[in-house]
Amino acid sequence: LQVWENVRRWIKRSPVSAYFVLAFTLTWSMGFLLIANHNGLVNVPPALHYLSSYGPALAAIIITLLVSGRKGLSDLTSRIVKWKIGWKWLLIATLSPFAIAGVATLVNFLIKGTWPDFRTSGEVEYLGNIGIAAALLLWLATFGFGEEIGWRGYMLPRLVGLGVVPTMLLWVSCTASGTCRSCSPQVFTTTPETRYLWYPCFSPP
Repeated sequence: LQVWENVRRWIKRSPVSAYFVLAFTLTWSMGFLLIANHNGLVNVPPALHYLSSYGPALAAIIITLLVSGRKGLSDLTSRIVKWKIGWKWLLIATLSPFAIAGVATLVNFLIKGTWPDFRTSGEVEYLGNIGIAAALLLWLATFGFGEEIGWRGYMLPRLVGLGVVPTMLLWVSCTASGTCRSCSPQVFTTTPETRYLWYPCFSPP
């Protein structure tokens, strides 16, 4: 009981550090389980890969409840549906991934002389070709909400006070770690063509 009280005091005193520890613990615990499965040490469905995306969101919810209670949780979840940007930036955020994909497709054609097989755009690892719409919904529901509720919704607003450079360095470190977990060869292979098309847009607090 005393240990828990000490942990709780530390969480309230250092919520960002506590979030980092819990988010990486939850996420990588699933990651290491899948690595063990890949090496034949355990037998679990590889599709559990998608559940690992909820580590950051779950950590954000737990730390928020411990530090700020239900009021803080209400603020966190309400910002998922708040829009404080104009239509110009909304269009840029929505259309730019398609523009980048179009440029990449053209470059691929200029280099290889062939167009990619767009019929495979709906293929996702471990689940096969589920169609483009279903793939977009899958990425939105997992790595979209699962990661961004934590990193963008919880952590980013608490880092901006550190300044641009420290915030950028910490952000890049988190992104690199997440990419390493998600894209390790033959373990966490993903389909980037659909993964980055849609993410929840969080309003600043």
